[in-house]
Parts: sequence; C-alpha cells; structure tokens
Amino acid sequence: MERSILLIPFLFLFVVKSIGQNSSDESEIERTIEIFFQSLSQQDSSLYKSILLLDGQVWTVNNTETKRTHRVRSFRDDITMFNPDNRWRETALAYTISVHNGLATAWVPYEFFVDDKFSHCGVDIFNLIKTQHGWKIASVLYTVEKQGCEGLQKSIRK
Repeated sequence: MERSILLIPFLFLFVVKSIGQNSSDESEIERTIEIFFQSLSQQDSSLYKSILLLDGQVWTVNNTETKRTHRVRSFRDDITMFNPDNRWRETALAYTISVHNGLATAWVPYEFFVDDKFSHCGVDIFNLIKTQHGWKIASVLYTVEKQGCEGLQKSIRK
C-alpha cells in the first residue's frame, strides 16, 4: 500500500508533463501554420521553405465548379509560382490539432482573399512531422469553396 501511495506523485508528474508537452507542441504547430500563411501573403519563398519538407505535396479539392476536381502538386512547384505581385491573404478561422509521437494533423477552416477581396473559403488539413529543427509541414490538403462559407463559420462558433 505504501508503495502505491509513493507512486502517485510520479504518475501525476508524468501526466502533467505529457499534457504540457502536447500544449507546447500545439502552440508550435499553430505558429508553423501561421508562418505558412505569412509566407503566402508575403510571397516569401525562403520563409515558405523554412517550415516545409520540400518533397511534400499539396492536394486541392476544388468544389467551385460543377464537377468536383482534384489536383496535386509539390511544394517545390509552389515555390516557382511565388510572385511579388500576388496579393493573397489566408485567414485561419480555428485550429483543431492532434499530436502523437512526432506526428500531427491540423484541421484549419480558412478564408482566402485576393487583392483584399474575398475569394473563397475551405478547410486546410496540415500533416506535420517533428524534426530536429521543429515541426515541418509534410503535406497540405485543402478544399476550395465559394458556397457554404457562412455555414463553415457558424459551425466553428458552436
């Protein structure tokens, strides 16, 4: 019985450390995604490269046409499309982050603006890997939607 009582403080410390680590990881992941958005807004390829695994992929599910389309490209392809004349702004509406043993997924509803005008909304799904240099984005999947943006915003506010 005494041994059991002595183990309780150690178990408590383990649980608190685990919760604290996840909270720290979630903050770092959110910051990585914010840098992703910043790199798009500034069209900064160096900043973009700093938070990615360059061999990763970007998948698009476009729901703005009569028939849903899918497209894939690499992060390296994205870098070639950066242009200082692009005026893009992507705004995260919320973050739902899951972390497990160096892997993470973030579900991020967003709004996208071109030249400060609303373009579309959707959901970004970021898959990240924790490296010796911090959290890096391994892939991004996202939807492009012109309809239902109000519903997306309302579902977040619940």
